[in-house]
Formats: sequence, structure tokens, C-alpha cells
Amino acid sequence: MCLTQIIHFSLYCFALKFRRDIKHNTTNKKQRDYYYWGVEFAVVLRPDDIKILETIKDRLGCGSITQTSNGAQVRYSVQNTKDLADKIAPFFRKYKWRSGFY
Repeated sequence: MCLTQIIHFSLYCFALKFRRDIKHNTTNKKQRDYYYWGVEFAVVLRPDDIKILETIKDRLGCGSITQTSNGAQVRYSVQNTKDLADKIAPFFRKYKWRSGFY
């Protein structure tokens, strides 16, 4: 199966992540808020399909594979913005969405 078929028959998403951290200074009792933004591409499958995620990772040349703590899912994820711009986005520009969802 080629990479385009693998990607298009998998559950995948692009996500914009936001996080707020609050740091407390014990000396002067002041609080400082920090905000973080991130982007991510992810493919989530059953654990017995980990070879599919390894193929995706090898062919795209970026990202990481993790497994949930309860072992119910494996996940391929790309969070590096350079890899998203240089590898993931061009892939989806070349191989258009095949789903009914846009």
C-alpha cells in the first residue's frame, strides 16, 4: 500500500494547541502568566497497526510514534513547525483530501 492510501484511510488531524502556565514568585508573591501556541499533525491507530505508523514516519522522514498509557492507541505526531511546513503541508498539497470532511 502506498503512503497516500495509508494516510487517507487513517484517522488523522491537524490541531492548533494552546497552553497557559502560571508561575508564582514566592519572594514577591507576584504571578506571571505564560502562553504557548503549537501546531501538530497526528495519525491515531490501533496498536496492531503500528507498522503503518512506522511506514508513514519513515517515508515522511519526521515525527515520533507514541502509545497511550493504557495501550489502546498508537499515535504518529509531527509538532516541529519546520517539518510541518517542509514535509507535511507539501504532501497534502500534492495529494488532495479524499474525505467528505474539509
